[in-house]
Amino acid sequence: MAKVQHSSDSIIGIRGIIKGTLFGLILSLVLFLFYSTLLSFTSISESTIPMFIHVVVAISVFVSGVIAAKIAQNMGWLNGLVAGLCYVLILLLLNVLIYDDLTLKSFLTDLLISMVCGCIGGMIGINL
Repeated sequence: MAKVQHSSDSIIGIRGIIKGTLFGLILSLVLFLFYSTLLSFTSISESTIPMFIHVVVAISVFVSGVIAAKIAQNMGWLNGLVAGLCYVLILLLLNVLIYDDLTLKSFLTDLLISMVCGCIGGMIGINL
């Protein structure tokens, strides 16, 4: 009798990656809205924006990796990595569409952050 392969047997959990990436993007939006409110009503300098963006990307991708791996239940580092790559590619697409500009240094920095944080999030998410 032929063995039926269940969706949880696949290496990459597409459903988990989609959910994780969407949650990460929503989390980023919420954090950016909170930070913009802080910038408007406090004396926080605008020079902190680039660092805050990198921190938000790291947190959001980490959470995306956790969610993707938790749903996939296998290969946590790989599912987290793919979720991180999806997140940063969506940001890249939005950046090009909205600003018609792409700085290689910023993209490579976000790509590296996303790969590392996604993998770590996936490793932790698989064990939750």
